[in-house]
Amino acid sequence: MREGDCTAAQGPEEADRSPDQRLRRLEDAARTERDKLVFRTLADTGLRLSELLGMSVQDVEQDSRGWSLRVMGKGARERES
Repeated sequence: MREGDCTAAQGPEEADRSPDQRLRRLEDAARTERDKLVFRTLADTGLRLSELLGMSVQDVEQDSRGWSLRVMGKGARERES
C-alpha cells in the first residue's frame, strides 16, 4: 500500500488521524466497560489476545512499582508485561 492510499475500512478522514486518535475511536466503539478494558489492556501492554484470554486473577500483581501481568507467551515462556 502506498502512502495516501486508504482501504474501505479506513477512509480518507481516518487516514489523517494520529495513532492515538485511532485507538481512542476504537476504544470508544466498544459496547461495554469490559470490552473497553480488554481493548485498552491489549493496546497498552502489547499482549496477544490468546495471552490475555489465558490469564487468571492470580496473574495480576501490584507492587511498589505498580501493576504487572504475568502471562504465558509463545513457546510456553512466561513473561511479564
